[in-house]
Amino acid sequence: MASITPVTYPLNLGTADDLTVNLNFNSRSEGGRIFYILYDTSSQPYKRMSSGFFILTQSQITDNDVDVVWALNYAASELGVTLT
Repeated sequence: MASITPVTYPLNLGTADDLTVNLNFNSRSEGGRIFYILYDTSSQPYKRMSSGFFILTQSQITDNDVDVVWALNYAASELGVTLT
């Protein structure tokens, strides 16, 4: 989990303040996925505000030495949020 600059959702749904990613690589070397979840950590249990995935090509994986830190930075950039 990584803290992000808070993102307020409309209609008082909540405020995402945490980004979590999971990496999933295809065993046939065809690429992989970064699964992400944005959480509101002010509620217990944490409230899932949104989730999804980004598809990675094999060249992205090979060229970027993909690890969790890289995946967090990639997801944050794609989502337009700032890690804090």
